[in-house]
Amino acid sequence: MPNFAKSAATMMCLGSDKIMMGYLAELGPIDPQISLPGQPPIPARSFIEGLEMVREKIKKGDPPSMYLTMLQNIRPEIISICTSAIEDAKCFAKTWLSKYMLKNDPKHAENVATWLSDGHTYKSHGKVINHHEAKDTLKLNVERIDPDSALWCWIWELYLRATIEMVTKGSETAKIFESQTVSLTTTVPFTKRL
Repeated sequence: MPNFAKSAATMMCLGSDKIMMGYLAELGPIDPQISLPGQPPIPARSFIEGLEMVREKIKKGDPPSMYLTMLQNIRPEIISICTSAIEDAKCFAKTWLSKYMLKNDPKHAENVATWLSDGHTYKSHGKVINHHEAKDTLKLNVERIDPDSALWCWIWELYLRATIEMVTKGSETAKIFESQTVSLTTTVPFTKRL
């Protein structure tokens, strides 16, 4: 991976035997995003933590009426969806780390899954987990790709081709297929996705 893999892409990486990282590469916390009608996606953890923050302020003496309008707009099923998404992400990470990269140390696999999903170790969705931290702190099986190697040149070329494709076709590109002899894309008109 030449650039960054956040949240869902990090979870995909955790299902591998080894993560190969270029000099720009970064992983991120696993932090599911929830889409609510008419709003941009928000981190599930932010929704839950926002509710907890209001609860703590009321406990410390803020009048509940101060938050009444806001709390009336919170649907219980959204809280449940957020909580389930966080737990599912943690379970996914633990399962795949235990099956592949950390198969010889299930306790460590559980710890890493917790650190990446609990919102305490990595508080921000955009937190950078670089090669050094992934290898030395999280103790993942990570290898840094030499930027002068043939492997890096191939990965960088694929990355650039995909980037150019995405820029020229924009949101219509759904999949990119690469082989030694051909580059193909499938497109879906944006209106068909809605």
